[in-house]
Amino acid sequence: MSFYLNNIMSDQMFDDLLKEKRILLVRFGYAAEKDCERLDRMLASINQMVSRYFAIAAYETRDVTELLRKKYNITEETRHILVFFTKGAPIYVSFCKRPSFQICEYIPGVEEMLSLLIMVHQGITHNKKIINVYGTYFENKKSVRKLEKQET
Repeated sequence: MSFYLNNIMSDQMFDDLLKEKRILLVRFGYAAEKDCERLDRMLASINQMVSRYFAIAAYETRDVTELLRKKYNITEETRHILVFFTKGAPIYVSFCKRPSFQICEYIPGVEEMLSLLIMVHQGITHNKKIINVYGTYFENKKSVRKLEKQET
């Protein structure tokens, strides 16, 4: 159970969140794991800023019912993934590869998370079926500096 985000405890709570007009962002995984806690803290730090457009919640993998597991391909091995929903359906996101509605890419920090949320919101606003996220938003500053040094 996440100490940083609202926790989804039942199918009814999940269905209620899906019916909202805001975009739903659900973190599936195990809150006790280090990467999940990092994601939860990051999402909690921006939750108030984006609450007008996004509903953010955590759903523990062990609490997901069998029906939802099959529908959204959630397994016991699902450690920390993000899934965006709008109008009751998952949103496909592409990180310069085959699109998936399960986001398992490493997101380095709050700025990159905000960039992702902005791109998803813009994509939904423009009725995109697949939202393309370009890798430059997710390169950490050290790797950009290394590239600059290599060029000189």
